[in-house]
Amino acid sequence: MENENTQEITRHVFLTDKKADQVFAKIDYMLRSGVHIQRDYPLPGELFRFIERNYKSLKLYYEEIYKVVLDKSGSEFNTYY
Repeated sequence: MENENTQEITRHVFLTDKKADQVFAKIDYMLRSGVHIQRDYPLPGELFRFIERNYKSLKLYYEEIYKVVLDKSGSEFNTYY
């Protein structure tokens, strides 16, 4: 587990998340369609939690691949991507 904390963040690290196969395609489609992903939308919230866990890697992915910024806005409980 110690190695996880020191792992270099790259644009592909998010693909090692155990939920990537289940949720990334939906997240990608929604974000590129202009949909904001919030804690409570779309329910059940696993898309939001996936982005939170992998934000740094996903941010790099979108900047390097699509030349767009994955932005985190709002405050505390009202955060959205």
